[in-house]
Parts: sequence; structure tokens; C-alpha cells
Amino acid sequence: MSDFYSGESPSLTCGDFENEVDSAKAFDEVAEKSSLFKIWKEVTGEIIQPLSGMENKEHFRIDRILLPTEKLRGTGWNKGLIGIEIKKSHIKVGPPLSQMLDYLRCAWYGANNVKVLLDYCFLWPLEKCGGPIASIMAQNHIGGCCLQYPPESEWHRFVFHVGEQYLIEYKLNADVVTVKNLNFGKRTGSR
Repeated sequence: MSDFYSGESPSLTCGDFENEVDSAKAFDEVAEKSSLFKIWKEVTGEIIQPLSGMENKEHFRIDRILLPTEKLRGTGWNKGLIGIEIKKSHIKVGPPLSQMLDYLRCAWYGANNVKVLLDYCFLWPLEKCGGPIASIMAQNHIGGCCLQYPPESEWHRFVFHVGEQYLIEYKLNADVVTVKNLNFGKRTGSR
């Protein structure tokens, strides 16, 4: 678990992962250590709300789906399932963010082929974004997650952020969870 907040441009994924396999291994390690989620890996789904030009039954695969455990729900989490798209470090975030918009319009095949929907989708490893992109991300329930601060720091934490707001913060060294149940994407009409 050598990845931590690096201060790089949020237009690129962060960290020191040379490939997606290493990145996925690091994500799984920190997600399992947190005990905040049950993890489904490599989940397939189908588009249920296709855009113009998409096939009605186009199939997708998402890297992870996180099911909140009682530990997370006990801290006030009142949202549903979370999708995770995993990429290597230092790639442009535009294409995966576009991919994640499609993921939120899919039904995913969970246990016993029960179809489930996602409330949020996060890109690993991505630092908190700001400016206009943050607003677009928040309105569409997409964000980033990463590790911040080095492991020896008392502030070493696993964070999920949507736009400029943290949604989940987990301090690894203290086993402390903070949840902010923010209402994103509920406004209608002129902005």
C-alpha cells in the first residue's frame, strides 16, 4: 500500500501504479482492511438506459461493486451500492469518467443473477477534483477515491469524494469512519 495523495493534477489519475493489476491489488487491500464493504469483483451488466446510437442490450463490465456493511451503515451511510472503476496511475481521467456515466445507466448482475443498480461510481485512484468538472461529477454521482497522506501519518486515510466534497473518509491508523450524506444531483431546472 504505497499509494497516497501526491498533489498531482486531478486531470490524471494519481499514485504509483504501473498497471491496473497493481492498482486493483492496492484498492482491494485497503477496501478489505476498512471492513466498510463487501466486494464483488469483475461484475457484468447491461445498459438499461441507452444513449442514442447504443444497442439496447449492450453489455458492460465494472471492476468492483461495493456493498455497504453494517460498519458503514452504522456511521450514517444511507446510500446504496457503489461502483469502482480501477485504472493505473497517470492516465487522463476523461475517458474513464465517461465510462462511469454509462455504468450508472446499467443493471448489474449480482449474487444469484439479481440485477442491482449503483448509487455512485468512483474512479480509483483519483484525487479530489475542483472547478466545473467537480460540479458535473457531483450532479452525475461520479467521483474519485484514493489514499491520502503516507502510511506513517496519523492522517493516512482512504477517501471517496464527489466533486469537491468528501463522501466517505476512513482513517486507517485510527479505524475511524466519517460519512457525509450529501444530496447531489437533485436540483432541477435552471442552474
